[in-house]
Amino acid sequence: MPVKYSCCREGEWLEDYNNWYELAQLYFCAKCQSIKCWRCTQPVIKVKFCSRCRKITTGNNCPERCFNCPQCNGALKISSTTEKDGKSFNFNCQCGWNFNTGTIHQPQPLRRIIRNLNKTTPYYQLKAFYEGKGSLPEQIEYGDLSCGTNKLPSLARVRSKSDIFCRVCKSWLTIHRADVSSTAKSNSVAQDYVPEVYLDRSQDSFVLRFINNSKHLMDVEITYPPNAEYHFPRTKFKLGAAREETIGKTRGSTTEVKTHPFNTDQTEQRENISLTSPEGALNHAIIPIETQLQEFSIPIHVQVSGELSFGFSCMNIPEL
Repeated sequence: MPVKYSCCREGEWLEDYNNWYELAQLYFCAKCQSIKCWRCTQPVIKVKFCSRCRKITTGNNCPERCFNCPQCNGALKISSTTEKDGKSFNFNCQCGWNFNTGTIHQPQPLRRIIRNLNKTTPYYQLKAFYEGKGSLPEQIEYGDLSCGTNKLPSLARVRSKSDIFCRVCKSWLTIHRADVSSTAKSNSVAQDYVPEVYLDRSQDSFVLRFINNSKHLMDVEITYPPNAEYHFPRTKFKLGAAREETIGKTRGSTTEVKTHPFNTDQTEQRENISLTSPEGALNHAIIPIETQLQEFSIPIHVQVSGELSFGFSCMNIPEL
């Protein structure tokens, strides 16, 4: 069942399922020691560039010669032909769309040529309005709308790299390299600090599964509403740090707590707890849930203490 997390901004707004997030959508601020959602962070554009020619720009379009097809938005292949009194440019797309500028008599940037051919820009609309005062409207000739032959190439839109900082303490959570050809970045994501929580069902029983992907030992305590129709026989446990040599090899190694069915004699309770030392504690833990319900939502609060101390709420969100 999907389990989602809240950020540090807890309160009445948590009643709205839209304010719960997948763990992969969240950041973690080590200075605030709390989870951060998109409302708690601020992006800052570091660099804007064309993804094709890699040219850096401050505008919204490619500063060079990268154009898109107006019919399929694919990349256009551009070629030129030398005429007696100038040059003409051909735009071709793999979808079959093509366009020719006609003879250009004076050398000028290709983007300016296309802009001058585009009579629907605000400049030309305003110019036509003032020049056409007192005269009948000019008859408009429509091209073949089905194939888009009356459309012009469009400049490719740029991409951007945005760094992200915490709104509270102003610490940087994501920092990209300025090199546009590099995808490397320093990222403080919640998955590297916050335990993953899963609600699993095995036949008629439910369990909560915790996985610690951080490099820190964790003391974990879970709390839940006192009037809930479910019960956790154990609310305090340890999660060992994830080690590179054990990542991917400890999936079946868990700390498991076996206990009595709900509403049975307390004397029948049996617990089988891992006896490993805190330094060698496994980074997985399974906590059974005692309940007679078949379907339910479990809002719990998880408090983590250790080298990092923080808390968060999580809940399985029903499928809508």
